Amino acid sequence: MRLTDNLDGDSFPSLSPDGNGRIVFDSNRLRTPSEPFNTSDLFLMKHDGSLQTFLTRGSSATWSPDSKSIVFHRSASGTGLPIRIDAGAPASDSDIFVAKMCDLLAGAPPTNITNSPTEIDDDAAWSPDGQKILWTVHDVGDNPLVIPKQDIYVMNADGSGRVNLTNNVVVEERAPSWSPDGTHIAYMCRVGSPQAPGGPPTFEICVMKADGSGVTRLTNNSVPDGTPTWSPDGTKIVFNRLVAPPAGNQQLFVMNADGSGQAQLTFPPGLNLYSSFGEIKAGP
Repeated sequence: MRLTDNLDGDSFPSLSPDGNGRIVFDSNRLRTPSEPFNTSDLFLMKHDGSLQTFLTRGSSATWSPDSKSIVFHRSASGTGLPIRIDAGAPASDSDIFVAKMCDLLAGAPPTNITNSPTEIDDDAAWSPDGQKILWTVHDVGDNPLVIPKQDIYVMNADGSGRVNLTNNVVVEERAPSWSPDGTHIAYMCRVGSPQAPGGPPTFEICVMKADGSGVTRLTNNSVPDGTPTWSPDGTKIVFNRLVAPPAGNQQLFVMNADGSGQAQLTFPPGLNLYSSFGEIKAGP
């Protein structure tokens, strides 16, 4: 079912966990002609695509478990531009922000909870119990295309108690996603075979325990796998994978939580990626 229909770019939808069918998503429809194509604002809509409403400048939002707030990354100054060309790329001064949905709809600004001028923060995800937030961190000035020092961190929902979960300088990690019971984290790990001789490793899907231990690689190939998201019952993970032909063709795949049973869900024409696994309540 198609929800948006325009000449702009809409991506990173996230279903509210309360089952009421609200979707927060990225869109570049309000960018100025001088801004990069992937400059994004956050919007809200109903699950049928109606009532599309601007919220604030930002990208890659996820909901709090009570569906009252969202966490996302955006330029701390309000003027920083994306450091890469891909959708959802952080700004050059990206920090993690939180906001109540009712406040955003009333025009109130979000709250910066990382305030880290020497680092670039993105890919935030709220824990199922509402107490913690995952996000990724790397230094300002790092090569934005290949970032071996980018790690996954966790903090309290108020921004305190920052802990590095992956803590290495050789494997780039992105897009952490909590399992529904909060015991595991799926994420993108740059450990795959290069697509071309001498090129960087490709992204695979890895999973670890919530404390950073027990890292397990779930996919193993020479094409990029990205943006994992768990099923509500925790038994499945949906992710996107580069398939060919044609070049650049991303499609959605599903696998069991242990990496077995990998199967393609979507097929050309069109690209399919940046999924959000959720539930919508039946009835009026």
